[in-house]
Amino acid sequence: MLQLPLVGTFDVLMARGLLELLTQSMDLMQSNLSRLRMAAYEPDLLVQLPRNVSTPYEFYRAHELIELGRERTRQAMENWKPTGLSVNADREP
Repeated sequence: MLQLPLVGTFDVLMARGLLELLTQSMDLMQSNLSRLRMAAYEPDLLVQLPRNVSTPYEFYRAHELIELGRERTRQAMENWKPTGLSVNADREP
């Protein structure tokens, strides 16, 4: 026998689908803007984190995510080979 979802359930599923579409659209837009900025203004050092490491609403994981950022920054700093101007290049002799 075919069971149809309750009207309220369908509305909830539809709202979740729309929210997911909105989230994915914003993520794509942010990704494209970031890529364009990176091409225009290449950073001296880039610290990367996986995009799926958390969701925007996981505030309770702040300490864990901050520590992950610190760890990735340490790794990036260890592998960093500065190029271009030296730190004291803007000072007069």
